Amino acid sequence: MLFNTEITSLTRLLRVYNGLLLSLVWLVQILGVKWLFVQPIRSLTVLLIFTVGYFLLGMLPLGTRYGAAFRRKLTVDIAVIYLLYLGVLLFLPQAFIGRNFFDGNGIVSTFIDFFGLVILYMPEESPGYFHFLPTPHQSRFIKLRYRRIIAIIFIGLSVAWLLNGGIANGVGFKVDQYNV
Repeated sequence: MLFNTEITSLTRLLRVYNGLLLSLVWLVQILGVKWLFVQPIRSLTVLLIFTVGYFLLGMLPLGTRYGAAFRRKLTVDIAVIYLLYLGVLLFLPQAFIGRNFFDGNGIVSTFIDFFGLVILYMPEESPGYFHFLPTPHQSRFIKLRYRRIIAIIFIGLSVAWLLNGGIANGVGFKVDQYNV
């Protein structure tokens, strides 16, 4: 729902981009490429979590609990978030080192992403709907546009939060610190 384009072609395109970027992350790690912040310091655990996530993302539209259109839209939105996280993993792997991701910034960043998706997919009839954003007499299209803007702000905020943790972790970072 973040995009107004045809969902099936966008889903395929995002799968290709996610697969290529994940392959590039593995390749950079295996070859030991060192360039500015791009360092071969990703742990095998993080790489395996992202690889399993890629395959789970491919199986996400297979569920039968909700409608097919809802599943496709949600799959595209999660694939975009996954692509952003892969980009951070490639260019600033310090954000995913140990405690920085699993105890602090990663949990907060994932929660902010989840909250942005909840706002995007929250039905207007639900009691927790944010009625203060658009006035009730506005059209559904305008309300959807407001929700998209808010979700994009939350997703951008989560990536910025993760980048902040990576940069803060990378301030005292030495190039060969993890390559003993």
